[in-house]
Amino acid sequence: MGEPNPLGSLATFLDAGGGLTSLDRVDQLAQVAFVEAILATPAARAEQAREYLELSIEVESGTADWLPAKHAGERDAIARCLRWQSEILSDDRLGARVRDALPPECAQRWRRELESLRHAYPLDVGDPATAGSWQCQNCGATADAGAAEGLIVRATAENELEVDLAFCAPCVSIAHAVLQGAPTTP
Repeated sequence: MGEPNPLGSLATFLDAGGGLTSLDRVDQLAQVAFVEAILATPAARAEQAREYLELSIEVESGTADWLPAKHAGERDAIARCLRWQSEILSDDRLGARVRDALPPECAQRWRRELESLRHAYPLDVGDPATAGSWQCQNCGATADAGAAEGLIVRATAENELEVDLAFCAPCVSIAHAVLQGAPTTP
């Protein structure tokens, strides 16, 4: 198998003048550097860093039964990407270096994604299990107090709703499928 990570650490790679433009999976590194490294809590970053490191070890050792056979030839690149994702989440300065070293179009795309994730969403979604009895606004199905098979959109000044809206899980699933372009028949 050779050296598990022939390019070494991400910091070493960048220090040696390595560029991210030509690397496979640069988008995965960008996603971690722009979204996970910025938005996640320190505890969540640490947990995700451990998970990426464990996954990279599985790939390097050949025990990653979750890795599709069609990607077996990319094992070194996948392991390196996972290890580097772990490093980005473990070092804020490295995350900033990666954001600065990304190809401009890639960085711009992930800056937009980060901004969209930071934007306050106008819906205040509540847990129907904490609500009283409710009825789905779409199909009319009713649920007893404490039922958690749906979602409640609370009326707020930001969304300008006059009353809370409730939707059952099947209606939410159908709406999601329609938005994704999937067939809606069960």
